[in-house]
Amino acid sequence: RGLKLLMAKGCKRIGLFTTAQHLNYFQELREALSEAGAKVHTTQIFPWMPGQIIGCRFDTIVSNLDRKVDAYLVVGGGIFHGLGLFVTTNKPVIIADPYSNRLIEVAEEASQILKKRLFKLMEALDKKNYAVVISTKIGQFRLALAQKIRDLLRGRGKAAELVVADEISPSLLLNIPWAQAFVIVACPRIAIDHQEEYPYPLLNPGEVKYVLRGSLEEYTPKDSLVPNLSLNNVA
Repeated sequence: RGLKLLMAKGCKRIGLFTTAQHLNYFQELREALSEAGAKVHTTQIFPWMPGQIIGCRFDTIVSNLDRKVDAYLVVGGGIFHGLGLFVTTNKPVIIADPYSNRLIEVAEEASQILKKRLFKLMEALDKKNYAVVISTKIGQFRLALAQKIRDLLRGRGKAAELVVADEISPSLLLNIPWAQAFVIVACPRIAIDHQEEYPYPLLNPGEVKYVLRGSLEEYTPKDSLVPNLSLNNVA
């Protein structure tokens, strides 16, 4: 069904990706799409497997693949990976979510999601007490980055402390009574896919520069997906 939607839009050259949970079916899916008339392309984001999408590496997909495809099909749960592709490439993206058995046309949902992100970021500018959250999971424990963000926030007059945990969840964060906003220095999809579970802003490191500036001037939605700290135009 996802292929039919894309081909109805005139998209025959398809960039295909999936998350780690569904890699076992990747080749089978690729062959099925080819048999249905699509020209299927993918790429490898080292050191991960061919076709595996990684939320913080959309730049690799753009440089290796974007000129070869008309649209993207992503097999996996949640909106994060598809949203990242859409914002980065500005091409049609469909998510085939096997958990909800839904096809999601990202363009239809992206505007609403990004408006909510912008609203939460506006809220964050006025918050005084920040928790900078690190996960001990492999590949997500970025202590030096978290410490730098904490120190920069303090330098702007914010109260900021580190919070270290294995699993980042509402049951953890909502029991930190002093925190008014959170910077998630872990998997960037937490702040995108799970923001609605929290009454307080969840920011990714790429959004911190707006708090440091105290302004949303020159805002770009791509910063919502950036897992690293950017200090462009921060005085």
